[in-house]
Amino acid sequence: MYNIRMVKRGGAKSTSGFTIIEVMLSLAISGMVLVGALIGVSSTISRQRYRDVVENTASLLRTQYDLVSRIQIEKRNDDDDCDKIMQNISFEPNGKLGRGRSNCSVYGVVVTLGLNGGTRMQVNNLIGMDYDAYRKTLEDPDEVIKDMSELDLFKALSVTNVLNDGSVCRVTNLLYDETYKWDATLETTVNNQSAEYIIMIARSPRSGAIHTYTYNYSAEVGLDSFDYTDIAGGPCSSTQGGVRKATLKDAFDNNKFVMNEDVKLCINSADMLATYGKRRMIKITANGYNSSAVALMNMDDSGNECQ
Repeated sequence: MYNIRMVKRGGAKSTSGFTIIEVMLSLAISGMVLVGALIGVSSTISRQRYRDVVENTASLLRTQYDLVSRIQIEKRNDDDDCDKIMQNISFEPNGKLGRGRSNCSVYGVVVTLGLNGGTRMQVNNLIGMDYDAYRKTLEDPDEVIKDMSELDLFKALSVTNVLNDGSVCRVTNLLYDETYKWDATLETTVNNQSAEYIIMIARSPRSGAIHTYTYNYSAEVGLDSFDYTDIAGGPCSSTQGGVRKATLKDAFDNNKFVMNEDVKLCINSADMLATYGKRRMIKITANGYNSSAVALMNMDDSGNECQ
């Protein structure tokens, strides 16, 4: 029997409250809930950051097609990059143009991927001898040019994205130099290789049509991407810091450019919460001619080869 003050007759008062075990269990459960919430928030932030990197990369690539479509082969008659490029070109036959009277044109852009282990992208102008000026150097231009491929014509026009400025080599015009954020890297679909590409998006001087030319050197041993922000110390060449690098000139000289292969880029991240071991793919359709050539795929899309 108990009285109104919960005192057992003939015994001690009854105790109330939590035991140590109950307190510990409560703290453990609360801790687990808090950790789960933190992981959920961190995972959401990581996925959003990864999504931003992927979408920004795709947007940057699409922008290049929009830029080239607006170029309309910009003809230049200035005393800066064009004249410096033209000074190194031998005008044959008969030297019809002469130094100081030459001009050149902007034909498109060059996109370089694979810098710093796949963490940077660079874009600069593609500049070469003006098409009409080149025709004036030929005795029978129609006969010479009619059977030339677009790549052969670009090679004849000495298109480039670097130039010799005295004893110094420098870039023609650096449009973008982007470093991917949040520990993201650009890879191929094979064995997580760094995606090392030279992508030339150029407008034909004959027809005005835009074409995409790609050089994939991801699997070439000992060949790295050329850093166009680190070339001021010496002449233009295919080496940088004593290491052989992939350049536009090498691609032309060794017939490395192709038009019939898709470019498949996988975006990876060191943050496992962002990808859960999966990668999204950006595909540039073979010989793309406008921004719709750049397709962005989700992780679970059937066409995503970056699983």
